[in-house]
Amino acid sequence: MKAWSVLALLAFLVFVSSASAADRVFLPVSTATQEVEYDNGEPILLARTEKAFVAASYISRDKKSCLLKIELMNIGESSFTVGEHDITAASSQESLDVVTYAERLKAQKREAMWENIALGVAAAADGYTAGSAGYSKTDGTFRASGTGLSLKGVYSEATYDSTAAYQAQTLAQIRSEQRVVRQAANEKFARQELKDRAFRTNTLSPGELVVGDVQLALPKKNREIPAEFVVAIVIAGEPVRLLFREQL
Repeated sequence: MKAWSVLALLAFLVFVSSASAADRVFLPVSTATQEVEYDNGEPILLARTEKAFVAASYISRDKKSCLLKIELMNIGESSFTVGEHDITAASSQESLDVVTYAERLKAQKREAMWENIALGVAAAADGYTAGSAGYSKTDGTFRASGTGLSLKGVYSEATYDSTAAYQAQTLAQIRSEQRVVRQAANEKFARQELKDRAFRTNTLSPGELVVGDVQLALPKKNREIPAEFVVAIVIAGEPVRLLFREQL
C-alpha cells in the first residue's frame, strides 16, 4: 500500500470516529414546586415527591445528544424500584430517544472497533516506512578523459544499511505494541467508567441514594425560539417532570 494512501485512510478513519459538532447548552427551568440551585457554577434542578428527592443537571455531549446526571434519594418509608424504562424524554414536537445502558455499551464497542482499525492502519504505515529504511540512493555526474577522448554522464548508486533497517523495524514494532496495550487499557477503563456512572435499574431502600447519568437525544435547534425538552421519571408510580431550555 502506498504511504500516501495509508495516511489518507488513517485521516478518514479519525474523522469518521470523532465528534463533529459543537456543544449545545440547556438550562433547567423550575416550576412552582421545584428549585434551581448552583454547585460550582453549574445549575441543578431540584424536585421532590412524597417518596423521593431528585436532583438533575445537564451535561453537554454534542449537537444531537446530551447526558443528564440524576441523583435520586428515597425519602419515604418503603423501598421502590426505578428502572431505565421509567425515564422518558420529549420536546413539544416529538418524543426523544433515551439510550439504554446496553445501547451505550454497544456504541462504545463500535467506537473501539474503529479505533482498533485505525491502529491497524497506523501499524501498516509504520511497517511501510520501516520496510524502506536502510535503503539509500546516490545520484551524481562523472567526467573522464584520456587519449583524446572525453566522457561525461550521470550515475545512480543504491546501498542498503542492514543495521539501520533493523533499528527502524524494531522501533516500528515497539510503537505498534505500545499502541495496542494503550488502546486495550483505554477500552477497559471506558467500559468500567460507563458501568460505574450510567443510570440503571435500582431498588432503593429508605434513605438510600443512587447517582447516574442517562444519554438522550436533543430536540432540533431553533434559532428564533429556544428549544426545550422535558424528562419524565416515574418514581413509585408518581411522575416527576424536569424541564430544560436551550441557551441561545
